[in-house]
Amino acid sequence: MMSIWTPRNRIEVMAKAIESGEELTPYLLDTAADGTVAPDIGAEVSKVATNALNTRFAKLLAGTPGDALIESLRPRFDDALARVEAAAELFAPDATAADVLELGTAAADAWRDLPQARQVLDGIFDGVVSWLAVDLKGPEVFAGRPHLTDNAHHIDVLRVAFLVKTPGRAIDELAHALAPTGAGTARAGRWHRLIATLGLDNVRLNTVSEARAVLDYYQQQKDEATQAWRDRNRQITEDYRTSVSR
Repeated sequence: MMSIWTPRNRIEVMAKAIESGEELTPYLLDTAADGTVAPDIGAEVSKVATNALNTRFAKLLAGTPGDALIESLRPRFDDALARVEAAAELFAPDATAADVLELGTAAADAWRDLPQARQVLDGIFDGVVSWLAVDLKGPEVFAGRPHLTDNAHHIDVLRVAFLVKTPGRAIDELAHALAPTGAGTARAGRWHRLIATLGLDNVRLNTVSEARAVLDYYQQQKDEATQAWRDRNRQITEDYRTSVSR
C-alpha cells in the first residue's frame, strides 16, 4: 500500500528548527531533499528555508548581535558627530556661508568639515539604522510596536529612538527634527537641527537595546497620559451622576 506523502508538515518542522537555531536532523534533511518523491520539493524547501533563515536573522539582530553591530559603528559616528557639534556651538543650523565667514576662522573650518561629517552620519543612519528599524527588507527590530504618534511620523519615531541619549523632549518634536531638510540651507542636514532640538551632548548612536528602552520610556508616558485622561473622564461622569441624583 502506498503511503501518503505529507511534505509540508516536515518542511515546517525544518523551518522551525532553522528559526530556533536547532541542528537539523539527518531525517529532516533527507526528507526535504527527496526530490524523487515529489518534484516540487526542491523549490518548496528553498522558499521555506530562506524565509526561516530571514526570520532567524531578524531575531538575532533584535538582540545582542544587533547591539554589537551598532557598537562597531560608534567610533566613526562619534567622530563625525563631534564635527557637527563643534559647528553647532558656533552657528545655527540655517546659517549661510556669508554668515559663517563673518564669524571667523574657527567657524569657517567647522563649516568646511560639515559635508564629510554629514556623509558619514547619513550613511550610518540611512544604511544601518533605517534598515534595522523600518526597511521592509530589513529585520524590522521594532515590528509590532504600537504607534506613539500620528501615522505620518511613526517611522521617524522608530528611527529617532536610535539617536536620543536621554529622552525627555516630546516625541513629536523629535520626529519633526528628523524631517527631510528643505532645498536650501542646512549644510549638515538633519544632524545640526537634531542637535539644536535635543541639545549638545544628548545625541548618540544607540544600540537596539538602548533604542528599545527609549521607545519604552515614551510608551510609558503615553500609557500614563491615556490612563489619566480616562480617570479624569470617569470622575467627571461620576460627579455628574451624583449631582443629578440629588
